[in-house]
Amino acid sequence: MLHPGKRVDGQALVVKEIAGAFADAFKNLDTAKSQTIPKRAVDFLEWLGVPPSPVVAAILDALQCIPVTTIDDAQSIETFGCKLDGLPKVARRILVVRAGGRGGKTSRILAPLAIFFALTTPLTTLRKGEHAWSLLVAPDMTLALQTLNFVRGYFEESEFLRSMVTNGKRRSKADEEQQVGTATCITIRRPDGKLVDIRIGVASGGGKWGRGKTLCFAGFDEAAFFPSEEDKVVNDRELYRAVIQRVVPGGIVAMVSTPWIDGYGVFEELFADWGDHREALCAQGPTRALNPTWDPDHTIENHLRKTDPDNAAREIDAIPLPAGTKLFLPPDAILMAIASKRDGNIEPDGSRHYGGCDLGFRRNSSALALSCWNEATSKVTVSYVEEIKPKRGHTLKPSEVAAGFAKKAIEYRAGSVMADMHGVDAAAEEFGKHSHPNTGDSVSYVGWSSQPDEQFDKYVEFRRLMTEGLLDLPDVPSLTGAMRRVTVRPGPGGSMKIELPRMGSAHGDLLQATVLSVVQVPLPSRSEANSVAFIPRKENPLAGGGF
Repeated sequence: MLHPGKRVDGQALVVKEIAGAFADAFKNLDTAKSQTIPKRAVDFLEWLGVPPSPVVAAILDALQCIPVTTIDDAQSIETFGCKLDGLPKVARRILVVRAGGRGGKTSRILAPLAIFFALTTPLTTLRKGEHAWSLLVAPDMTLALQTLNFVRGYFEESEFLRSMVTNGKRRSKADEEQQVGTATCITIRRPDGKLVDIRIGVASGGGKWGRGKTLCFAGFDEAAFFPSEEDKVVNDRELYRAVIQRVVPGGIVAMVSTPWIDGYGVFEELFADWGDHREALCAQGPTRALNPTWDPDHTIENHLRKTDPDNAAREIDAIPLPAGTKLFLPPDAILMAIASKRDGNIEPDGSRHYGGCDLGFRRNSSALALSCWNEATSKVTVSYVEEIKPKRGHTLKPSEVAAGFAKKAIEYRAGSVMADMHGVDAAAEEFGKHSHPNTGDSVSYVGWSSQPDEQFDKYVEFRRLMTEGLLDLPDVPSLTGAMRRVTVRPGPGGSMKIELPRMGSAHGDLLQATVLSVVQVPLPSRSEANSVAFIPRKENPLAGGGF
C-alpha cells in the first residue's frame, strides 16, 4: 500500500502521483477485460502487429485445419509436398518446419505460437497455484535467450499482454527500468485466471526440460542442430519423447530449423512425413517464401550462391546436406579443445614442432599449422596457425607462400612440413631454398597421399585426441567453423570419405593443415605418462629427424 507521506528516493509521493499509478493499473485492467484474443493463429499474428507472409499464413491455417487460401496448389506442393486438398483434415499435434535462414522461423512462427498457445490452450486439469509451461528449447543458451527476447518484445509492445505479466512488468512502454518477466521466464495470469510460464531451456540429456510439467506448447528452435543419440551428448529423442506425452490436448509441439543433414536426428525423421502429414504437419519454406522482404536487391543471395553454393542451398533454399552425411567431430569435444579461448598464436619457446600445410595456390587459400607436445598441460598444442587467402581475381604466388611458411617452421623448430602431393616437386624446391640463419638447417616438404582412406585415418586420430581431451586449439573462426561443419560420408566398398566445408575461397584448408600437424606429434606412453618417453606414430616421417 502506498501512503502520501511515504518518502521514496528522498522525494514525497504526492497524491497526484498515487492517483496516476492507480489510474494506470485500472486502465490496464480495463484493457485486459475489453480485448478478445483471436482464436485463429493468422489473426493472432496480425493482432501482434506482424502480418504473416502468404506461406507463413498457409502453414498456420493448415496447422489449425482452416482452409488455406493464401497460396495455390503449385505453392502448396512446394511448401507441403501435396496439393491443398491433401492437407490434414484433423489437426496435428506436431508442426515441423524446415526453413531457410532469415525467414522469420523464430520471430514469426515459434515465438508468436508460444504466446498464442499459452493464452488459448484449454487447461482444465491445471490445479490451483500450478503453472503450465509454454516451453522453448534451443541447442544453446544464446539461441534460447534470443527466442525469449522475441516473445518479450511482443509483450512490451502490447499493453494488453503486459497487463497479464506477474513476474516483472512495465507499467508503460516508456518504463525502461524493468523488463517484462525475468531473463529466462515470463509468467502470465490469463483472463481465465490460469498461470502459464513462457520459459526457455537448453537441450540437455534425458529430456529433463519436458518432464514433470503440464505443457501447453513445446517449441524446439534450430531442432536439426540438437545433438542426437549418436553424438552421445544430448539425446534429442528423449527430449521429444518427454514433451510429446506432456503437451495437453489443444497444445502442440513445434520444431523449426534451418536444415542440416537429411534424415539425421528426430527433426529430420519427423520431416520424412512431408507430403503425407500422417503424424505431423510438415512444411518447407525457403527464405524468400517465408520472408519476401529479405534481401530485396538479392545482393546477399547472389554472393552466397557464388561463393558458397552448398551452404546457400541449405541456408536459403532449406535443402539439407545429402542423406548419409554425418557430423564428424562431436560439438562438446570441439568446445573442450578450444576451452582456453585462445584466439592467437603462442610464441616459440624452443619446443620441437611438427608442421602441417595445405597449399592452394590457384583458387583455394593456403594454410600452415605448427604443433607440439606441451608437458605442462599434457596436451598436443597447436601453437601457430596461418591462413592466406587469394585476393579476388588473383592467385597466390608459390614462392612467397613457401618462403613465409618455411621461415615460420624454422622459427618453431619444425624440421618438416607435411602436405598433400599436389605440386610436391615445386613446393619442395621452394621450401628447400630457406634455412636457419644460425644452424643452416632447412625445412623439408613431406608429401602424403591424400587418398580418402588415408585422410579418414588421420581425421579419426585427430578426433580421438579431441574426445580424450588431449588437444589445445586456438579459437580461430575459420578453424572452429570448419570443425563444426566437417562431415563424413559412406563411400563404395565400406569406405568413409571426409567432406570438408567450403567457405568462400577456403575449403577446410586450415583444418586440413591442423590435422596433418597434430597427428605427427609423438605422444607419451600411457604407462609412462609422467616420463618423457614418447611413442612416435608409425606414419610420422619426422621421427628421429629434423632439428
